[in-house]
Amino acid sequence: MKKLMFLLLFVGVVGITSATHVRNVVYATRYDTLDLYMTIYEPTELKFDHVILYVHGGAFMTGSRNDSIVVAYCRVMSERGFRVATIDYRLGMESFTLKGMKFVKAIQNAIYMAVEDCSAAVVYLIENEGVGGDKVILAGSSAGAIMALQTDYMHSNGSWYTALLPDTLRFAGVIAYSGAVLTTEGLIDYARSPAPTMLFHGTKDNIVTYNEIRLFKYGFFGTNSLVKRLKKYNCPYYVRRYKGLSHEVCHYGSKTALETEYFVQRYIIEKRHLIIDETYKNTDIDPKIEHYDQLRYEFTHNR
Repeated sequence: MKKLMFLLLFVGVVGITSATHVRNVVYATRYDTLDLYMTIYEPTELKFDHVILYVHGGAFMTGSRNDSIVVAYCRVMSERGFRVATIDYRLGMESFTLKGMKFVKAIQNAIYMAVEDCSAAVVYLIENEGVGGDKVILAGSSAGAIMALQTDYMHSNGSWYTALLPDTLRFAGVIAYSGAVLTTEGLIDYARSPAPTMLFHGTKDNIVTYNEIRLFKYGFFGTNSLVKRLKKYNCPYYVRRYKGLSHEVCHYGSKTALETEYFVQRYIIEKRHLIIDETYKNTDIDPKIEHYDQLRYEFTHNR
């Protein structure tokens, strides 16, 4: 009952609206035969200039922009006044069974292919939806979180795989639920500063590593290792670590709408250079109400 009362109070304070229009578009065509689709969620009342481009997970083997978790996230964020887009992309690991270095090469190719598709989606938003390049927030779950982080990382380093993007483009932010970054150069290095980054991860994740995996020149860096590199480069970030939890954290997107608003307002709109590092030491997936109250107060009274 208390939780219900709090939710009603929060709705009244922030003012939740509802999405009135959902539409599908083709954002790219591959090999002249494969159309890649984007779904765009338009809010009734647009409260933010920024567009969230959210990408589904599925180990680069499966998944869809129509997955229930994706739809829930998009609708929640649209109801809060964000324009949200979500995409299908080429699944480079579909039906893949090889092991060893062949598997490593395959996952590398799958990630790079997804980065190309993510870049094409951003270009579509810029050229066809009137979105400023600096207004795009990349977000994703699991493989989608890898794709979001990897796209920002590779574009920051002038990669060929993000060549579709204008060289002057800088993403507004990146939000990753159980994500990581792949590098073939050893440690993660940035030629240009990455976007403000928000990370959610379980410390016992055995699917997308929370720490890091090294194999010869390859490195796969999860949240714990990525934060250390962001700190070295003096980049603003917000990280929430769920102690003892595994990969289920990748599904928490729709539960963190308030924190996302806070991140967008403070880190992106106000351009504050903040470092927030939280650890939840129990298996309660929802933050304590008093923590919500603190964020709500700061967001609504100081915006």
